[in-house]
Amino acid sequence: MAIFIRQLTGIRFVAAFWVLLYHLQDPLDRIGVMDIPVLSDVIRVGRLGVDLFFALSGFIIAHTYLTRMGPRLSVGSAANFWWLRLARIYPVHFVMLNIAGLAVIAQVWITGVEKDRPWLNAWDYIRNLLLIQEWGPHPDRGWNVVAWSLSMEWLAYLFFPLLVLLLYLLHKRVPTPVLLLAWLAAMTPLLWRGSLTIDPYYTDLWGSVIRVLTEFTAGAITYLIVLRLIPAGASDPSPRVERVATAVTWLMPAVVSPPPSSLAAGRPLSHHSPSTTPTPSRCPPSSTCGSCPRSSSGSVRLPFRVTVRRDGWAPTPSSSAASCPTRST
Repeated sequence: MAIFIRQLTGIRFVAAFWVLLYHLQDPLDRIGVMDIPVLSDVIRVGRLGVDLFFALSGFIIAHTYLTRMGPRLSVGSAANFWWLRLARIYPVHFVMLNIAGLAVIAQVWITGVEKDRPWLNAWDYIRNLLLIQEWGPHPDRGWNVVAWSLSMEWLAYLFFPLLVLLLYLLHKRVPTPVLLLAWLAAMTPLLWRGSLTIDPYYTDLWGSVIRVLTEFTAGAITYLIVLRLIPAGASDPSPRVERVATAVTWLMPAVVSPPPSSLAAGRPLSHHSPSTTPTPSRCPPSSTCGSCPRSSSGSVRLPFRVTVRRDGWAPTPSSSAASCPTRST
């Protein structure tokens, strides 16, 4: 499967570039890119690149460790796996966490503003240090916002030594149709959670935990399905399977895209869309601005309410005056 795995590197680049564009909406808006139809809508949902990363991570981890760690639980192999994964993600996280923290503290000390940030305390720093800041029903992403995805990846890594036991059982004992049902079962909690909210980030009420565990598991099961599609004696799927996969890749965005009527009625939540900007005033273009309205748990409360309409939905200005640029990825 060497060729197939190398091809996934290209998908990782697409996902990373998608997330990058998502975080560059402000400068892209200034040069008019966000006024381009279709492209602007693709950029606005660039946070989904993180979901693609979660699924790819499950696929790659299953490919690398399925035979090494299955079929029985071993404390030694689990500890070695955790150490290798932590060594991969933690050094950069530690450096960036402290750089971001020092920058915020320096800003408060120099300017004297935005001192009352709910997350600016020792306990929240320790949670970020331990990569557990996104765990729980009401996570707070204050210190280094983008590290929430690393917190979720770490949770998936801790979960994997148990998951691999199920994966090995599915790999050895069940037919392919059952694998497809297992894939659907893995995604069901995420679909259920999505049906309960119009928050596109699934942040509160364990949304992030459900998001990573379902997508990571589905990615791992996808690996088992791909194994079944490799002909005997071959190392990669057949050309026919690759052609079908390519066709599905191009067709899927068209299937899940909203109809033009809903796009005209109201765009997805984004502070770049005219329908989501309650007032001309804005917070500074920083994902950790302290002037945005927050709940008692420290999580961001959007400065508008969402009105659901038959032909679509769009935010309506609330009493809050600021338009918050805080993002979730």
